[in-house]
Amino acid sequence: MPARDSGLDTGSLCAIVQARMGSERLPGKTLLALADKPVLAHVIERLRVCKNLDCLAVATSVRPADDAIVSLCNELSVQCVRGSENDVLERFVEAGSAIGAETIVRVTGDNPLIDPAIVDALADAMRRDPKLEYCFASNAPLGTSCEAVRLGVLRRVQALCDRPDQREHVTLFIRENPQLFNVMEIRSSLGTPGLRLTLDTEEDFEMLSAVFAALYHPGELLAVRDVIRYLQEHESVMRLNRDVRQRRPGNPVV
Repeated sequence: MPARDSGLDTGSLCAIVQARMGSERLPGKTLLALADKPVLAHVIERLRVCKNLDCLAVATSVRPADDAIVSLCNELSVQCVRGSENDVLERFVEAGSAIGAETIVRVTGDNPLIDPAIVDALADAMRRDPKLEYCFASNAPLGTSCEAVRLGVLRRVQALCDRPDQREHVTLFIRENPQLFNVMEIRSSLGTPGLRLTLDTEEDFEMLSAVFAALYHPGELLAVRDVIRYLQEHESVMRLNRDVRQRRPGNPVV
């Protein structure tokens, strides 16, 4: 990614990471340490190797508990924009406007194995087709993917959605009403979509801690394919969070 991620970032296609300390299942998960580094720092580290992003920012809430996220962003020279805790759609619109983004790659701060190749593929698709409004990736482990959306589309969605869960889950209205938008699905070559690599519970943290302890080396990008291979070869580690059920829209998010 171009070195434009300190101070006030501007650019037309930007990754925005949503993150907050509040979590019913695993409070403070965003700053839990994996291989002696906060989860959010891993997310930012992986986004910084992306080639198709103009800038990078974190969107957190105005709650005092999230001051810790702002402090970490300052340490990492990443802009942090604060907004509503529960109206995450509004938070993204305000963050996108603040950093001058025309297109947003939405990433969540509880995915320390976000795949840069998927990020770049979505960003490239949005650059190549100005008429494309929303793009998402499938056929990848949970926690490695993301989505891309035009800021103008999010503003339209603000006026259209009428349920709290549609404002909490930023793109839920788009996914529920795909006929209203120009949507593209990109299938990842990673496969194993049933594999859980996100962080939402103690079991997830235990599994990810084992993975990072075994594979992570500072200064080197941990490849998702290496993680998949490791888990396939170490079923005892994969079993640690195999029974965790993913929460669906209508439940709190980061």
